[in-house]
Amino acid sequence: MSAPAVRDATRVIAYKRIRRRPTNGFTSDELEQHTGLSHQTISARLSELEDAGLVRRNYRMTRVTRQGGDANPYLIVDSKRARRRASRILGV
Repeated sequence: MSAPAVRDATRVIAYKRIRRRPTNGFTSDELEQHTGLSHQTISARLSELEDAGLVRRNYRMTRVTRQGGDANPYLIVDSKRARRRASRILGV
């Protein structure tokens, strides 16, 4: 699998995981645990999803990471425009 294909696949994995928890979302640390992907991979894909307007951080909510730090969860941007963009970009 080519590097762009791997990036696309991991972006879809992260998006679908976050979509499963619409009110609580996932922190990057939680996504690492659930997917087995590295911090660098998850962090990069979340940045891409955020830049595309498909996910956003919930700065009102924090959770403790495995390292004891605070992290804000990512939530799906729930709008008709974002859903169309997700369909076009991710095929979901």
